[in-house]
Amino acid sequence: MNIKFNLQEDSKPLLMVGLGNIGKEYETTRHNIGFLFLDYFLSQMELRGFEALQQDHKLYIKYFIPDLNLFLIKPKTLMNLSGVAVKKFLSYSKAIKDIIVIHDDLDLDIGDYKMQFEKGPKSHNGINSIIDELNTSKFYRIRIGIENRNGIPIPGLDYVLYDLGNEELEQIQLVFDLILRRHFIV
Repeated sequence: MNIKFNLQEDSKPLLMVGLGNIGKEYETTRHNIGFLFLDYFLSQMELRGFEALQQDHKLYIKYFIPDLNLFLIKPKTLMNLSGVAVKKFLSYSKAIKDIIVIHDDLDLDIGDYKMQFEKGPKSHNGINSIIDELNTSKFYRIRIGIENRNGIPIPGLDYVLYDLGNEELEQIQLVFDLILRRHFIV
């Protein structure tokens, strides 16, 4: 999907939601790809001279980049309850133009990604929670591949909590950079 978001164009804010789990033990796990992407995105915006304001709420950590009219949130709930945090944020915020959810995807190999609207992986509890809480699937998804088991029989529920290796983190950063260049006009 060749969608480009112009972050300086619209009067309505855009919301990016990175999915992951709060806690030091989860920082570099496959399931935290959404958090890792938001961290990368924020670092790139800072390099370009944009300041992000951060607030810590009960259910989420919120960042706002005023010059881009862009909200970013990291749910503080467990992955399976991400929708609770997103719904709470939306109940307090202005009208949002679009929602983009960034998450891990076992259906895609590491180094791959897909951007889709209303479509997602076969199964992802964080996405299911958002759909259930918002009562809609009408949002964008950036699905970032984490599959790299190479035939080793590890159940997916366990594998998503494995740490990414250094080489994998390098591949992921290349994907993050590609997503930023292809889909976001700053």
